[in-house]
Amino acid sequence: MFTFRRSSPRNLLNWPIVLVAAFVGAVGLAGCSVPTTPDTASRTLVVGAPADPALQMAARIYRAVLVATGWSVAPDVVVGDDAGQLTAMSAVRRDLFPAFSGRLLASLVPANSRIVDAAAGSGADFDPTYVALNKALPQGVSLADPTTVTLAGLSGAASGGPASTQPSGPSQQLVPVYRSAALRRDQLKTINKVAGELTADDLVTLVAQARTGDPAAIAARWVLTHGLNR
Repeated sequence: MFTFRRSSPRNLLNWPIVLVAAFVGAVGLAGCSVPTTPDTASRTLVVGAPADPALQMAARIYRAVLVATGWSVAPDVVVGDDAGQLTAMSAVRRDLFPAFSGRLLASLVPANSRIVDAAAGSGADFDPTYVALNKALPQGVSLADPTTVTLAGLSGAASGGPASTQPSGPSQQLVPVYRSAALRRDQLKTINKVAGELTADDLVTLVAQARTGDPAAIAARWVLTHGLNR
């Protein structure tokens, strides 16, 4: 059986002190647990890319446009497949990588999934594969603006002719994938500028130049030529 014990007047006088101390302590603990959003204030961004030469050049362009506008970015593009890039993002070891939308979506959903068809019927302004991919990505990972570059377009540009016909099924747009907490709004705006400038012809030309030149310097020159350093 519980008994109520009356506090002495002296103990009652101590209660305000105890309450203030508890409040200050709680505020201090809460302050320590609040994350910085986004988390780029004190870290260098890391850009990755799959082994595909076109995607590696695209990654260097995204890196170059961030560097040209004053952001700290690691000098090397980390090469690894889509799954590895996403795993690195979950471990806060990767912040951005380009991918072909259909390929990345196929690695995230079952082959017989109707997710693209469902996205096509949603009335969204973006390509259905882009919409489906954005929904299928892990929590904390997002898509920036898609480029006009596609696998079909790259094939046509490489052959010197018009873009080849887009095959049936999910489209293969070149899209930038980023860790949501990694980019500030102005950094995301900088990344999105690439979408309005990069073409399949550009990318094929840059990949060819990179075979005999410095890929990072070639990407940086493209950024300057297109005025993306402002």
